[in-house]
Amino acid sequence: MVVPGTILPSDDEVLCKPRDVQAASLSALQRAMSAMKEVKRAVNVVNEAKSCAFAAFRSISPALPANRVWAAANGGDDLLLLQYLASVPHDPAEQRPLLEYTNRQGQTPLIIACTMGHLRCLQVLLLYGANAYAQDAQGHTGLHHACIKGHYDLVQVLLTVHDPALRNREGMTAMDVCRRNIDGHRRVINSAKCLEIIEQRCKLFEGWIYESVNNLASSALRLRSLQSWVRRYGVVFSIGSPDYVEVAFFDVVDGLRTLTPRSTILFRIHDPVMLNTQRKMFNPKPFNFTITGSRKMPGVGYLGRPDLFELAAFNELEYERWTTFMCLSVVSFLITSVSMTQKDSV
Repeated sequence: MVVPGTILPSDDEVLCKPRDVQAASLSALQRAMSAMKEVKRAVNVVNEAKSCAFAAFRSISPALPANRVWAAANGGDDLLLLQYLASVPHDPAEQRPLLEYTNRQGQTPLIIACTMGHLRCLQVLLLYGANAYAQDAQGHTGLHHACIKGHYDLVQVLLTVHDPALRNREGMTAMDVCRRNIDGHRRVINSAKCLEIIEQRCKLFEGWIYESVNNLASSALRLRSLQSWVRRYGVVFSIGSPDYVEVAFFDVVDGLRTLTPRSTILFRIHDPVMLNTQRKMFNPKPFNFTITGSRKMPGVGYLGRPDLFELAAFNELEYERWTTFMCLSVVSFLITSVSMTQKDSV
């Protein structure tokens, strides 16, 4: 409703003039351009920050090439690994940080190469003096990891520079790791190959033997004289100790011994061996002898208190072989074995 006396604008006055529209458009365009300049300025600032950060990374990275060596070993790139190591002066102070760099699990380039099964990388690292005895956070060496993964080709190389008797935090040697894999049905074929290689390195003596074992009567009455004789195939292994050897007793199935032992004794070589000890009430064996040792528990370490273990040879010839070895030869074998291990570790 129009109030009387009000003067209404004309049509020309209602519509904006062209110059006013042009001025308004120009003003809006200027504001937009100003905003774009601000955006460009912000983008430039961000890009400059990125460039500075990248330049800083590039400047730091060559000063810390150890992670590159580790990454090359992890990825199996032996040529790149060789290139990195060859570019460093032949100086232990310069090479040590490269070869001893570790990830969060404490794994060195050599350990990760063994874990991943990179044979050529392992050979390059050994060529440049990488520590084959380095252990990760779990106490595993490269040999432990190679056995866990069943990399038997790496095991063969490592045994030229590594003592297989070194134990991890669980008290397990590389041989124990192989046996656990087989008992747990993990990588059985490859683990068996690893185990065979290690056994050949550690074996001191082998032959048929009777082992005296508990039965229901002897366990219930706690009488050693009621124990039964069980036919086994015995193998004596060096465990890297000047005082102990491992005597492993294997079952024999279809003429072949099992991969893992039925029982294991840690025999102290300086303790006397008692010959011709008749301890059985039933089925005594004429060619028997008794040793002192500790029962090695399955899986870890050698737990168990010292005890007497009665054994018997099949015949007089085997009796002479076993008793001669246990009384005399084991000491000389062990001295030779330990000397070879110390020579390899130098």
